[in-house]
Amino acid sequence: MTQLEGLMWTLIIELPIAITLLRSQPILKLLFVATSASLMTHPIAWYLSVLLSPQEYRVGFYAIETAVIVTEALWYQGWFQLEWRYSVMVSLIANTVSMILGGILF
Repeated sequence: MTQLEGLMWTLIIELPIAITLLRSQPILKLLFVATSASLMTHPIAWYLSVLLSPQEYRVGFYAIETAVIVTEALWYQGWFQLEWRYSVMVSLIANTVSMILGGILF
């Protein structure tokens, strides 16, 4: 899978989750914030994961995903003034579902 395909699948999976969990937010703002969160974190996560050796992959993958979850949670919190726990929950659910489906499909 190419990076662009990975980003496409990330958006296909994560946008509906963000829309559902943040449905009280204005839809255009929500689409912008959720899309930009992935556009900001996905290329960096992709680049870093490619650098990992097979021995480093498991630990490195979870470290990268943790950084993505925290970064996106901060992004959601900043844009929507959410409670920290809720912004982490949104990011955690979206990224976990994306990671699981990505692992199953690819």
